[in-house]
Amino acid sequence: MPLPIGQAIAFYYYDLQKQQHKILSSYYNVPYLSDARIERSANTFLTDFQVSSNINITTYAPSATYLSRIVRYLGFDMEPHDLQWELGPGVIAATDFEAKIIAYDVSLDKDDESESLIITSGGHEIAHIVLKHDRLIEVAKKSVALNVPDEVQRIPRPTRLGSYVVCRRASGAKPRLEFMCDEFMGCLLMPRAMVAEFVRDHQEWCFKETETGWAGLAQMMARNFGVNHLAAAVRLTRLNYIGDVAQAGCRVRSIDGWKGSWGKSA
Repeated sequence: MPLPIGQAIAFYYYDLQKQQHKILSSYYNVPYLSDARIERSANTFLTDFQVSSNINITTYAPSATYLSRIVRYLGFDMEPHDLQWELGPGVIAATDFEAKIIAYDVSLDKDDESESLIITSGGHEIAHIVLKHDRLIEVAKKSVALNVPDEVQRIPRPTRLGSYVVCRRASGAKPRLEFMCDEFMGCLLMPRAMVAEFVRDHQEWCFKETETGWAGLAQMMARNFGVNHLAAAVRLTRLNYIGDVAQAGCRVRSIDGWKGSWGKSA
């Protein structure tokens, strides 16, 4: 049974056929971390990884090149799982702290075009580990009382809570933890100084030679850093190069839309 985390941690209960889920409670507030603190955490982690592994991550040999080694450095494995069945529709990646696995949905293993989404999702899941979100789970288990709705009282309940962290919202705005992990992913896979170097190196080509502008630069940046087009566009907005992802030829869509567009555009 997964533990989705948003502004509050929500415990989800799945029936035996795993065809539906019920929110049991959502009472534990997630602490806020500033963007600056998240960036410092990502930079410190990257430095420690490079020193420990004797690796030099650069603009043109970026973090994505070493993603599997980064995952192993954390003591985890990364592998495909049928997450759409295990955790519900729309889930494309999750972290299992007990099994020490970063899982991505098997649908992403069907073609090479999805590799950028695996990398982007992997960077997001690494954030859960580095930012120690397993501790939030342990605190939440102790502080949140499970209130089982009457309609599911007759269904046998699990004897223990699961260990997956799944960033999903039940309703309303995008969960706080989702934003924090996305920010960490951007800092990890596309560090500020490397993005600045890449923009300097390619700005004239994109704006004068080819006239493709930020859309062309975002696509080149995505290919270089191993991420999808949307992730590159969001990073450019977060670093104040552009005001909106639309300037880089992207628009924000649902997770299903992202899944289809990311693989094609990266």
